[in-house]
Amino acid sequence: MKLITLLLTIFSLTTAHSQNRFPDRCIGAWKGVMTIQNQSGKTVDSVPVVFTVAKLDANSWTWKMEYKSEKYPIIKDYKLIADSQQENVYRTDEGDGIAIREQVFGSRLMSFFETDNILLTATYELRDTTLYFEVVAANKGAVETHNGVGSYPITNVQSVVLTHIE
Repeated sequence: MKLITLLLTIFSLTTAHSQNRFPDRCIGAWKGVMTIQNQSGKTVDSVPVVFTVAKLDANSWTWKMEYKSEKYPIIKDYKLIADSQQENVYRTDEGDGIAIREQVFGSRLMSFFETDNILLTATYELRDTTLYFEVVAANKGAVETHNGVGSYPITNVQSVVLTHIE
């Protein structure tokens, strides 16, 4: 009887831990309208999106964003993989040799990366039953330096408020 109680306790703690992981809290389908603002803050485009998260195994999830543009539909079908060495660290595997480090801070999953001389931050933030996704891009080549501190002009911001549909 003690063994059964011990096993049930371990199972419940493991289940509670996995349900508290950021990707597990995002499982399901989400939808919203992404807006794209230019450097002056003006909205220059918007596109409906569907974001889907599904558990693949104990340490990986489907991480799929569908941009439902009539002219330029895009599907970013990635995999989010937990880092086996560090708690709250993940990698977004784009499937082509690119793996972007993601890190959980409270209710946010965040990344900071560079491609083609553009600096980007991406943030997923889960608040109650709403998921906020934002990407900020800055031009690395246009650095302004003052007293040893470099700052970069933001070129655009993409953001969407996602509501759970499944």
